[in-house]
Amino acid sequence: MRAAVLAAALLVGLSGCSGTLDQPGTRPTGRPSASSSAPPRACLTVQPRHLEVCTAYVANATLAARYPYYRLGHSTDKKVADAAVRRLSSRYTGAAYQFLVRQTAGWPPSVRVSLPDIRIDTVVVAADEYSAVLTTRETWRVTDDAGRVLFAETNHPHTIRMSRVRGVVLHKWVVTAIG
Repeated sequence: MRAAVLAAALLVGLSGCSGTLDQPGTRPTGRPSASSSAPPRACLTVQPRHLEVCTAYVANATLAARYPYYRLGHSTDKKVADAAVRRLSSRYTGAAYQFLVRQTAGWPPSVRVSLPDIRIDTVVVAADEYSAVLTTRETWRVTDDAGRVLFAETNHPHTIRMSRVRGVVLHKWVVTAIG
């Protein structure tokens, strides 16, 4: 229970999750209407797996895999770079993994990465609970040591596709496509 509360606090604090509460099922949560007084949270619904999917994307895929890969994936220290690539490949597969590798192909060994700002607008979990689609708005900034911008986006919309992968003890969510 404490883990769920911590995950919820992490999502609310770091990702600015928002949306409206819909009826149970696989319908997406939407953006709040202009008449709503306080924005509900897309990730914090009673719908199956929403909090789990949001936590998997923000905490596991983004903060624990993509962010370190951006920072260290091209390090001159082979052990450090290999560890960052392994972590990335454990949370991003297929088209999503290839997208990030191509995106960073020309980056120098040392870069500066600001912590991303991720807002999750909608979450749709399939009826079988083994795939999900998130719509996000993301802000990223990556510069080289001279201050040149290598990658930047501000409040950029993305469609994130995720799959739930069976594990020996626990299942995990991985990102399969970034649109």
